[in-house]
Amino acid sequence: MRSFGRLIHNEFVKLFARPTTYIMLILIPVITFGLGAVMKLALAQNASYAPSPEDQMQWRIEDLTAQIAEGTETGGDDLYIFQDQAASPAYTPQQELDILQYARTNNIDPTSWKMAALYDSLTPAAWEAAAEPGSADADKYDRLVQSLYNAIRSDDYMQYLTAWRDALNEAPEMLDADTLAQEKEELQLRIDNRLEPYYMGFFSYGEEEPWTETMLSQISSGRSQLQSGMGENGALTEAEKENLEKDIAIAIHRLETGNAPLSQASMYGFLSQASMLVSMISLFIIIIGATMMASEYSSGTIKLLLISPHKRWKLFAAKMVSLFLMGLAMLVLLFGSALLTGGILFGFEGAGPYLSYSGGQVTETPYALMAAFRYLLACPEVLVMTSLAVMLAVIMRRSAVAIGVGTALLFGGSMISMILMMLPYDFKRFILFLNTDLSMYFPQLSTGQFMNTGMETLPASGMTVQFSLAVLAVYFICFTYIALDSFNRRDIKQA
Repeated sequence: MRSFGRLIHNEFVKLFARPTTYIMLILIPVITFGLGAVMKLALAQNASYAPSPEDQMQWRIEDLTAQIAEGTETGGDDLYIFQDQAASPAYTPQQELDILQYARTNNIDPTSWKMAALYDSLTPAAWEAAAEPGSADADKYDRLVQSLYNAIRSDDYMQYLTAWRDALNEAPEMLDADTLAQEKEELQLRIDNRLEPYYMGFFSYGEEEPWTETMLSQISSGRSQLQSGMGENGALTEAEKENLEKDIAIAIHRLETGNAPLSQASMYGFLSQASMLVSMISLFIIIIGATMMASEYSSGTIKLLLISPHKRWKLFAAKMVSLFLMGLAMLVLLFGSALLTGGILFGFEGAGPYLSYSGGQVTETPYALMAAFRYLLACPEVLVMTSLAVMLAVIMRRSAVAIGVGTALLFGGSMISMILMMLPYDFKRFILFLNTDLSMYFPQLSTGQFMNTGMETLPASGMTVQFSLAVLAVYFICFTYIALDSFNRRDIKQA
């Protein structure tokens, strides 16, 4: 065992004798900090370029004023709502202008619940205008309007929520059946959890949407899809239904407990995003592994190794272990750099618990543990990349060729896998690069929740964590066996 330890130590001595090793180790924190700086700058620019809610409300006032002056009738957000094949009354540009002027006169925040109440009042106001003057219906709708204004004057959002709920119960004809059901469900969630509403019509896109609104939208959208059985890409599969149920359960749990989801502009948010740099670690491992093995052949030192009393498999194992330990060290360095960068740029505040859903129950786990787990998920990938790098180097004996082929497989294989994901072929599940990103089984730890590129990897049907680990194990055994067999059998006279 001591002799094997000395072999590993010898490999590390040779690794750190190369300037490229130090360059790669320095590049990890530098690139990590650069990524954080770019994200910080992008967030700041979005906020600075986005029009404020006050500006957006002013533009709306000017637009409505112009419509009224020109005599056009294209006022409300939805001028006609078709219900049972009949057009329901819709509010006019003048009615919308009146509530905006009321908001301006009373210094109402354009994104506050009061603005939401004002816009809600337009629905019964439109029905009142369409009713016979002085009729019972007209009085009913007028009473509903006044109940919303009373909540605004009382500065009580709970009064507004109950008033709007009572209005929908008293006059359900104001909304179509599907919208009415969703609105009532959302209102009840707000009332039960005392969630103050926001009006999103004037919300600045340079700021993060209030997380409570995001969760409510997720619940409403998810339940609507489950009810209809249709998703964005057609009929829902069983896996998609289970995923929607999980998202809904987690969203409801967040609203009930007040546990906000992870923010992009936070230390742990950046830590999650920086995990995309794990592919950089894989690239570095391919470069180091190819250089480590190929240089032994090109410099002729392989002859000195093989005439030593150590068996070939021990020499090979020492190189594999040292290379894998270097990969782990780089992962730790990446984690530390991301944690420090996130804290410096976004603050060292903590994060709420990580929520998972299993067996109909939502469980909480400290996010710090899950963040570390996110980087540990990269260990199988590093191990497989280590075996791939060594195999290429042993077979090709030239570092440039091994690095070129390894890099092409790393990035080209990922792109090909993404294309195959769209095709209905079952064999795609067994492709190496479709199984390396184990974070796809933990969506809240994935970078895709922040990047919103639509390019994030999703598990194919029939894929599980255990399946991906088994596939990676098979590839690791195959790569290692090929490399070891070649290393043991190959004649080194020409080396």
